[in-house]
Amino acid sequence: MAFLMERLRPAAARERALAAGADLAALRGGLIGGAVAACAGLAVVAVPMLLLWIVSPYVVAGPGEVVHLAACVWLLAHGADLVRPATYGSPGYGGPGVPLAVTPLLVSVLALVPLYRAGVRIGSPRPPSAEDEGPDEGADEEPDQDEGEQPEQAAVEPPQAWSALLGLGIGYLLVAAVAVAVAATGPLSLATPLTALGRVALVSLPVAALGVRRGIGPGAWGALRALSRPTWPTWLNRPDWLKRSAWPAWPAWLNSLDAPLRGLRALPDRVQAPGGPAVALRAALAAGAALLGAGGLVLTASLLAHFRAAGTMAAQTAPDLAGRLALLLLCAVVLPNAAVWAAAYATGPGFVLGGWFGPLGGTGAAGTATAATAANVPAFPLFTALPGSDRTLLGLLTLALPLTVGAVLAALVGRAATSGGRDWGPIATAVVALAAALGTGLLAALCAGASGGALGTAALAQVGPSPWRTGLAALAWAAAVGVPGAVLLRWRISCRRRASEAIPEAPGARWWRIGRRPTW
Repeated sequence: MAFLMERLRPAAARERALAAGADLAALRGGLIGGAVAACAGLAVVAVPMLLLWIVSPYVVAGPGEVVHLAACVWLLAHGADLVRPATYGSPGYGGPGVPLAVTPLLVSVLALVPLYRAGVRIGSPRPPSAEDEGPDEGADEEPDQDEGEQPEQAAVEPPQAWSALLGLGIGYLLVAAVAVAVAATGPLSLATPLTALGRVALVSLPVAALGVRRGIGPGAWGALRALSRPTWPTWLNRPDWLKRSAWPAWPAWLNSLDAPLRGLRALPDRVQAPGGPAVALRAALAAGAALLGAGGLVLTASLLAHFRAAGTMAAQTAPDLAGRLALLLLCAVVLPNAAVWAAAYATGPGFVLGGWFGPLGGTGAAGTATAATAANVPAFPLFTALPGSDRTLLGLLTLALPLTVGAVLAALVGRAATSGGRDWGPIATAVVALAAALGTGLLAALCAGASGGALGTAALAQVGPSPWRTGLAALAWAAAVGVPGAVLLRWRISCRRRASEAIPEAPGARWWRIGRRPTW
């Protein structure tokens, strides 16, 4: 009877019921995936802390305080602001507390990777199940197939992306709300709990959207974007009398002005670059990675030069084994922040830490007196690698490292201009390279803004590089080297290709005689 009622139901109603069921299934899967991803990120933070608490010889706090500290660090990795109690003799002693708002970027990456993987897994297309397809009426009949014809596979339909994304966000934020409730009170607590929850949403939702988009694929996501695009009413369309075909003919005396404007009208055709946005995005990501690599190189060289001072400070700060392990873990989670600061130093703007540090020397009290800077810098092993306040030759040599950013950008854009069936002109190549340079500057600004924050009061109220100065410096380096480099590389490859096509290959001729590279 139920089967008969299902058959008597209209087709439109059956489709709506199936769509509603798919939405609920995607929402339920997203809720579970988001909650599991948030718990996995919390476990990444809590497990090392619990291990350090177990091996510590001097245990003062219980496991509840360890969980509280793990929740605080997890929220700090999402951009939340914490408040810690001031030590005796510090400027904020006896007050409401000292702000702590420097995001550990390594913890942020480790906490957001499970969310991204959950988005990819939920957004991956799945084959339709037997319940969705319904009973097969023609199961007894043999299909007519040729002997050499392969049976067609069932089409893989993308899931309900918006429902899955909504479920991911709600599940992740539910666990984040529990973490906010745990971290709201205590010696180390949140400055504003609601703001912390909002920042978790601001950080997690784009990551979840990227994961769902990666799982669905570019084709299905484009179709989804086309479906979600609003349809304009017909009365907003341009009337016929405004179309160019309805305009009256130009007077004859205006035809003489057509020649100077012909090149200007042909400019949009010269700027067209098929596949340019994807190439610009890849080049921007590669150039940003090269910039971070240059910062890591500067940081490594400075740490090796001050290795003895860092070891001495680590021994003074943590004399026992458990303390040294905790200090080593703390140094490891802020290494990406130090690499971003070193990249800002190499590009020119520098960074602020109780004073301004740059390759051209410091300014203010910290730039003129090393003692003033040392008084404002906390006792931390990584801070022993800070550069001097005077202008040195090594500091000026670090300004040559950002040249690799433009070189990487030029190599990727210049080779892409003449490969994969593309044949961009010089103007189109320059436009794509400039777009990649803009992306590099935006990425550098985002990293600089995420790596800084507040470490205390007074001189430590704001530490780290300036986002807009670092972004502009990265844009200037990438555009100054990458744009002309991409155009020159495109011209070089085009000249080689035309030369190899113009010279016919004689039978038995060697490859070095005809100017071609060997095929091996």
